[in-house]
Amino acid sequence: MALTLDGDQKKLILQYWEDQEKEGKTPTIAEIAKYVFNNENLPGNSKEGRCVRDFLASQSLSAKSVHRYKKDEISLSDAQKLFIKNNAKTMKCLEMAKMVFKNYKITALHRECKLVSSYLRELAESDVELYESLNDIPSGNGYKPPPTDINTLTRINKCVNTNLEYKSLTPKQRRDLTSLRKYLHTPRFLSNMENLEEAKDRNLLESQFIRGAYDKFDLTEEEVDQYIILSIEAVNEKNLRQQAEIFRKKLRGLSEDPDSSISMVLINSIKSVEDQTNQCITRQDKMFKALVQDRRGKEESRVSSAQSLLNLVGLMAEEETRKQLLELGKEREIEVEGEIDRIKSVDEIKLRIIGATVNQSKYG
Repeated sequence: MALTLDGDQKKLILQYWEDQEKEGKTPTIAEIAKYVFNNENLPGNSKEGRCVRDFLASQSLSAKSVHRYKKDEISLSDAQKLFIKNNAKTMKCLEMAKMVFKNYKITALHRECKLVSSYLRELAESDVELYESLNDIPSGNGYKPPPTDINTLTRINKCVNTNLEYKSLTPKQRRDLTSLRKYLHTPRFLSNMENLEEAKDRNLLESQFIRGAYDKFDLTEEEVDQYIILSIEAVNEKNLRQQAEIFRKKLRGLSEDPDSSISMVLINSIKSVEDQTNQCITRQDKMFKALVQDRRGKEESRVSSAQSLLNLVGLMAEEETRKQLLELGKEREIEVEGEIDRIKSVDEIKLRIIGATVNQSKYG
């Protein structure tokens, strides 16, 4: 049978609440339940506690939570600020965060790095020269790269429209997967992701990068940077097209109340944005072709190396076969010579029996 509160219990709850409020306190569910049911062992998640919680909710009252977790506040000491200021010209934000907080596991997403980033921006406003440009300093907008290979595979399936399962991956695919996860954790990629304010832009950049690099485990640092730039250009193209469409809508809105000066400004703006869009597309095309060409050269080199290795193995096998044939030939030669000696000794015995020598048998 479900537990319910009677009228007296409800009055006790409200009375206890008022008494605590007069003292400037907010009681917890467990405190109220212990008082009303006269049981010091009742926790807040007991059935009595749930009844109390539901009644308070019906009265638009909210009890104090005892499970609320609050992170410790962190701040920069004067010594840490001095270190950052003295090294801002020669060190990156993330490097300084690791040193001042003595934690080399810190990433661009940690609070410590964001705190150093905020102070560097303050220094930049005071005309302090920085090693990194403000655009390269992590801003910490919340982008989180996949922490594991399985999480990375989930993003691949989403971006590439595949349905791969981790347990069914080949060794090569697993190497590709691990490499992609590492690519997504590079400072250059994280910095560019954090500099994008719109979630749609971040999703597009990540999607474009994954589509280009998900099946390439052997990219160099320079090649990773090129794929990042190519992905950024895709984001730029999307934003330019949106900007051009905004101008076109404004221009269409002037059809009822034409103003030649404003119309010309909009037309020129549209033309300028379209030119920038075409240039962006051209850059993407050239960069994509260069990456494809480099990839083809790398694959051909790999195939050539593999073929050379096969040829070497073939030659070694042929040499081994030749040696074996020579050994067999020598063994056969020895066997033949032994047979000749044996036959020769038999013939001499026969001649001696009939009283003749070998020379007499040859020459009469």
